[in-house]
Amino acid sequence: MKNKNIYICVVVAFLSLNSCADSWLEPKPLSFHTPEDTYVGADGFEATLSACEAEMHDEYNGDGCAILTEMIQSDICVEGTTDKAGPQMDMDKSLLPDMPLNNMDYTRVGWYWTHGYKAIKSANIIIARINEGKFANEEEKNRILGQAYFHRAYWYYKLVHQFGDVPWLDYELAEPKTDFYSYDRWSILEELKRNLEYSYQNVPDNVNRGKVSKSACGVLLMKINMCLGHFDEAIQIGQSIVAEHPLITTRFTSNQNKPKTNLMHDLHSVEAKMD
Repeated sequence: MKNKNIYICVVVAFLSLNSCADSWLEPKPLSFHTPEDTYVGADGFEATLSACEAEMHDEYNGDGCAILTEMIQSDICVEGTTDKAGPQMDMDKSLLPDMPLNNMDYTRVGWYWTHGYKAIKSANIIIARINEGKFANEEEKNRILGQAYFHRAYWYYKLVHQFGDVPWLDYELAEPKTDFYSYDRWSILEELKRNLEYSYQNVPDNVNRGKVSKSACGVLLMKINMCLGHFDEAIQIGQSIVAEHPLITTRFTSNQNKPKTNLMHDLHSVEAKMD
Protein backbone atom coordinates (compact mmCIF):
# COMPACT_ATOMS: atom_id res chain seq x y z
CA MET A 1 0.00 0.00 0.00
CA LYS A 2 2.86 2.33 0.81
CA ASN A 3 4.50 1.76 -2.61
CA LYS A 4 1.14 2.34 -4.29
CA ASN A 5 0.79 5.75 -2.59
CA ILE A 6 4.28 6.76 -3.70
CA TYR A 7 3.45 5.73 -7.28
CA ILE A 8 0.26 7.82 -7.26
CA CYS A 9 2.16 10.89 -5.97
CA VAL A 10 4.79 10.60 -8.71
CA VAL A 11 2.14 10.29 -11.42
CA VAL A 12 0.21 13.30 -10.10
CA ALA A 13 3.39 15.39 -9.92
CA PHE A 14 4.36 14.39 -13.46
CA LEU A 15 0.92 15.24 -14.85
CA SER A 16 0.95 18.55 -12.98
CA LEU A 17 4.28 19.56 -14.57
CA ASN A 18 3.02 18.67 -18.04
CA SER A 19 -0.15 20.65 -17.59
CA CYS A 20 1.68 23.91 -16.69
CA ALA A 21 2.52 26.53 -19.32
CA ASP A 22 6.15 27.38 -20.13
CA SER A 23 5.68 30.99 -18.98
CA TRP A 24 7.21 30.22 -15.59
CA LEU A 25 10.52 29.60 -17.40
CA GLU A 26 10.60 33.14 -18.78
CA PRO A 27 13.11 35.37 -16.92
CA LYS A 28 11.71 38.35 -15.06
CA PRO A 29 14.65 40.76 -14.56
CA LEU A 30 14.14 43.64 -12.18
CA SER A 31 15.54 46.14 -14.69
CA PHE A 32 16.92 46.40 -18.22
CA HIS A 33 20.16 48.17 -19.15
CA THR A 34 19.23 49.31 -22.64
CA PRO A 35 19.83 52.55 -24.56
CA GLU A 36 16.17 53.44 -24.07
CA ASP A 37 16.61 53.17 -20.30
CA THR A 38 20.07 54.71 -20.12
CA TYR A 39 19.85 57.80 -22.33
CA VAL A 40 16.94 59.47 -20.59
CA GLY A 41 18.86 62.14 -18.67
CA ALA A 42 22.23 63.81 -18.31
CA ASP A 43 23.68 61.03 -16.12
CA GLY A 44 23.37 58.43 -18.87
CA PHE A 45 25.06 60.67 -21.41
CA GLU A 46 27.78 61.63 -18.94
CA ALA A 47 28.53 57.93 -18.37
CA THR A 48 29.14 57.47 -22.09
CA LEU A 49 31.31 60.58 -22.20
CA SER A 50 33.35 58.95 -19.43
CA ALA A 51 33.85 55.92 -21.67
CA CYS A 52 35.28 58.24 -24.33
CA GLU A 53 37.53 59.89 -21.75
CA ALA A 54 38.81 56.47 -20.66
CA GLU A 55 40.05 55.81 -24.20
CA MET A 56 41.99 59.10 -24.16
CA HIS A 57 43.43 58.21 -20.75
CA ASP A 58 44.66 54.84 -22.00
CA GLU A 59 46.31 56.47 -25.01
CA TYR A 60 48.66 58.43 -22.75
CA ASN A 61 49.13 56.07 -19.80
CA GLY A 62 50.65 52.66 -19.15
CA ASP A 63 53.77 50.83 -20.20
CA GLY A 64 54.35 51.24 -23.94
CA CYS A 65 51.28 53.48 -24.25
CA ALA A 66 49.93 54.16 -27.71
CA ILE A 67 51.01 57.81 -27.88
CA LEU A 68 54.63 56.61 -28.12
CA THR A 69 53.84 55.22 -31.56
CA GLU A 70 52.66 58.65 -32.74
CA MET A 71 55.73 60.31 -31.24
CA ILE A 72 58.17 57.88 -32.84
CA GLN A 73 56.38 58.08 -36.20
CA SER A 74 56.75 61.87 -36.13
CA ASP A 75 59.71 64.20 -35.72
CA ILE A 76 59.15 64.48 -31.97
CA CYS A 77 61.44 61.61 -31.02
CA VAL A 78 63.26 58.52 -32.31
CA GLU A 79 63.42 54.95 -31.08
CA GLY A 80 66.26 54.84 -28.58
CA THR A 81 66.49 51.11 -27.95
CA THR A 82 70.01 49.77 -28.59
CA ASP A 83 70.14 46.46 -26.73
CA LYS A 84 67.38 44.64 -28.63
CA ALA A 85 65.32 44.79 -31.79
CA GLY A 86 62.89 47.15 -30.14
CA PRO A 87 59.69 48.78 -31.33
CA GLN A 88 59.80 50.58 -34.66
CA MET A 89 63.54 50.45 -35.17
CA ASP A 90 62.60 49.30 -38.67
CA MET A 91 59.49 51.41 -39.36
CA ASP A 92 58.71 49.93 -42.76
CA LYS A 93 58.76 46.40 -41.41
CA SER A 94 56.83 47.21 -38.21
CA LEU A 95 53.88 48.58 -40.22
CA LEU A 96 53.40 45.60 -42.53
CA PRO A 97 49.90 44.05 -42.31
CA ASP A 98 51.23 40.72 -40.99
CA MET A 99 53.16 42.34 -38.13
CA PRO A 100 51.76 42.58 -34.56
CA LEU A 101 50.18 46.02 -34.89
CA ASN A 102 49.15 46.33 -31.25
CA ASN A 103 52.24 45.24 -29.40
CA MET A 104 54.48 47.51 -27.38
CA ASP A 105 57.53 45.64 -28.73
CA TYR A 106 56.60 46.65 -32.28
CA THR A 107 53.93 49.30 -32.81
CA ARG A 108 50.55 50.39 -31.45
CA VAL A 109 49.06 51.54 -34.76
CA GLY A 110 46.46 48.79 -34.51
CA TRP A 111 45.42 50.12 -31.09
CA TYR A 112 44.47 53.43 -32.68
CA TRP A 113 42.22 51.75 -35.22
CA THR A 114 40.40 49.57 -32.69
CA HIS A 115 40.09 52.06 -29.85
CA GLY A 116 39.53 55.04 -32.11
CA TYR A 117 36.40 53.49 -33.57
CA LYS A 118 35.37 52.30 -30.12
CA ALA A 119 35.34 55.91 -28.89
CA ILE A 120 33.65 57.07 -32.11
CA LYS A 121 30.91 54.49 -31.50
CA SER A 122 30.26 55.89 -28.02
CA ALA A 123 30.25 59.49 -29.25
CA ASN A 124 27.82 58.60 -32.04
CA ILE A 125 25.38 57.09 -29.56
CA ILE A 126 25.29 60.40 -27.67
CA ILE A 127 24.90 62.44 -30.85
CA ALA A 128 22.14 60.18 -32.19
CA ARG A 129 20.13 60.13 -28.95
CA ILE A 130 20.72 63.64 -27.59
CA ASN A 131 17.20 64.80 -28.53
CA GLU A 132 15.64 61.91 -26.61
CA GLY A 133 17.11 62.94 -23.26
CA LYS A 134 15.76 65.33 -20.65
CA PHE A 135 18.21 67.94 -19.39
CA ALA A 136 18.21 70.64 -16.76
CA ASN A 137 18.39 73.29 -19.50
CA GLU A 138 19.38 73.82 -23.12
CA GLU A 139 22.93 74.77 -22.10
CA GLU A 140 23.50 71.36 -20.50
CA LYS A 141 22.24 69.58 -23.60
CA ASN A 142 24.40 71.69 -25.92
CA ARG A 143 27.46 71.16 -23.73
CA ILE A 144 27.09 67.36 -23.78
CA LEU A 145 26.54 67.36 -27.54
CA GLY A 146 29.56 69.60 -28.04
CA GLN A 147 31.75 67.32 -25.93
CA ALA A 148 30.59 64.28 -27.93
CA TYR A 149 31.47 66.12 -31.16
CA PHE A 150 34.93 66.77 -29.71
CA HIS A 151 35.56 63.11 -28.92
CA ARG A 152 34.48 62.00 -32.39
CA ALA A 153 36.62 64.69 -33.99
CA TYR A 154 39.63 63.86 -31.81
CA TRP A 155 39.77 60.26 -32.98
CA TYR A 156 39.00 61.01 -36.61
CA TYR A 157 41.77 63.61 -36.57
CA LYS A 158 44.12 60.83 -35.46
CA LEU A 159 42.77 58.25 -37.92
CA VAL A 160 42.92 60.39 -41.07
CA HIS A 161 46.53 61.33 -40.32
CA GLN A 162 47.56 57.76 -39.56
CA PHE A 163 45.62 55.91 -42.25
CA GLY A 164 44.44 58.52 -44.78
CA ASP A 165 40.97 57.75 -46.16
CA VAL A 166 38.95 55.83 -43.55
CA PRO A 167 35.31 54.78 -43.01
CA TRP A 168 33.19 57.70 -41.82
CA LEU A 169 30.45 56.93 -39.28
CA ASP A 170 28.13 59.68 -38.06
CA TYR A 171 25.27 57.52 -36.80
CA GLU A 172 24.59 54.89 -34.14
CA LEU A 173 25.21 51.30 -35.19
CA ALA A 174 22.18 49.35 -33.97
CA GLU A 175 22.92 46.07 -35.75
CA PRO A 176 25.94 44.21 -37.19
CA LYS A 177 27.46 45.87 -40.25
CA THR A 178 30.23 44.64 -42.55
CA ASP A 179 29.99 46.84 -45.65
CA PHE A 180 32.17 49.75 -44.57
CA TYR A 181 33.67 52.04 -47.19
CA SER A 182 36.39 54.66 -46.89
CA TYR A 183 35.67 58.37 -47.28
CA ASP A 184 37.98 61.07 -48.54
CA ARG A 185 40.02 62.35 -45.62
CA TRP A 186 39.51 65.99 -46.63
CA SER A 187 35.73 65.68 -46.60
CA ILE A 188 36.02 64.12 -43.13
CA LEU A 189 38.13 67.05 -41.92
CA GLU A 190 35.58 69.52 -43.33
CA GLU A 191 32.82 67.80 -41.33
CA LEU A 192 34.98 67.80 -38.19
CA LYS A 193 35.50 71.54 -38.63
CA ARG A 194 31.74 72.16 -38.70
CA ASN A 195 31.21 69.97 -35.62
CA LEU A 196 33.98 71.63 -33.64
CA GLU A 197 32.73 75.12 -34.46
CA TYR A 198 29.55 74.08 -32.65
CA SER A 199 31.59 72.65 -29.76
CA TYR A 200 33.71 75.78 -29.45
CA GLN A 201 30.57 77.87 -29.08
CA ASN A 202 28.68 75.61 -26.65
CA VAL A 203 31.23 73.91 -24.38
CA PRO A 204 32.32 76.11 -21.44
CA ASP A 205 35.86 76.39 -20.08
CA ASN A 206 34.67 75.94 -16.50
CA VAL A 207 34.36 72.14 -16.40
CA ASN A 208 35.56 69.44 -14.05
CA ARG A 209 39.16 68.39 -14.49
CA GLY A 210 39.49 65.75 -17.19
CA LYS A 211 36.36 66.87 -19.02
CA VAL A 212 36.39 68.45 -22.46
CA SER A 213 36.61 72.24 -22.21
CA LYS A 214 36.02 75.10 -24.61
CA SER A 215 39.75 75.61 -25.00
CA ALA A 216 40.31 71.92 -25.77
CA CYS A 217 37.70 72.22 -28.53
CA GLY A 218 39.43 75.36 -29.76
CA VAL A 219 42.88 73.76 -29.94
CA LEU A 220 41.54 70.82 -31.96
CA LEU A 221 39.57 73.19 -34.21
CA MET A 222 42.74 75.23 -34.69
CA LYS A 223 44.66 72.10 -35.79
CA ILE A 224 41.94 71.08 -38.24
CA ASN A 225 41.84 74.59 -39.68
CA MET A 226 45.58 74.35 -40.29
CA CYS A 227 45.10 70.97 -42.02
CA LEU A 228 42.53 72.55 -44.33
CA GLY A 229 44.63 75.65 -45.01
CA HIS A 230 42.43 78.05 -43.01
CA PHE A 231 45.42 79.65 -41.34
CA ASP A 232 43.85 83.00 -40.45
CA GLU A 233 41.03 81.22 -38.59
CA ALA A 234 43.59 79.06 -36.77
CA ILE A 235 45.56 82.13 -35.69
CA GLN A 236 42.44 83.90 -34.45
CA ILE A 237 41.36 80.91 -32.35
CA GLY A 238 44.86 80.38 -31.00
CA GLN A 239 45.15 84.02 -29.94
CA SER A 240 41.80 83.80 -28.14
CA ILE A 241 42.84 80.68 -26.24
CA VAL A 242 46.21 82.13 -25.23
CA ALA A 243 44.49 85.29 -24.05
CA GLU A 244 42.20 83.21 -21.82
CA HIS A 245 45.08 81.14 -20.41
CA PRO A 246 48.18 83.34 -20.16
CA LEU A 247 51.18 81.49 -18.74
CA ILE A 248 53.80 84.23 -18.93
CA THR A 249 53.06 87.94 -19.18
CA THR A 250 56.44 89.61 -18.50
CA ARG A 251 59.97 89.17 -19.81
CA PHE A 252 62.20 87.14 -17.52
CA THR A 253 65.73 86.83 -18.92
CA SER A 254 68.64 89.17 -19.51
CA ASN A 255 67.54 89.38 -23.15
CA GLN A 256 64.48 91.43 -22.33
CA ASN A 257 66.12 94.67 -23.49
CA LYS A 258 67.38 93.26 -26.77
CA PRO A 259 65.58 94.65 -29.82
CA LYS A 260 63.28 92.43 -31.87
CA THR A 261 62.88 89.81 -29.12
CA ASN A 262 59.84 88.74 -27.15
CA LEU A 263 58.58 86.20 -24.61
CA MET A 264 59.04 83.35 -27.08
CA HIS A 265 62.69 84.34 -27.43
CA ASP A 266 63.02 84.22 -23.64
CA LEU A 267 61.48 80.74 -23.47
CA HIS A 268 63.91 79.26 -26.01
CA SER A 269 67.03 81.26 -25.16
CA VAL A 270 70.21 79.82 -23.68
CA GLU A 271 69.70 82.01 -20.61
CA ALA A 272 66.27 80.49 -19.95
CA LYS A 273 67.63 76.95 -20.30
CA MET A 274 70.45 77.73 -17.88
CA ASP A 275 67.92 79.12 -15.39
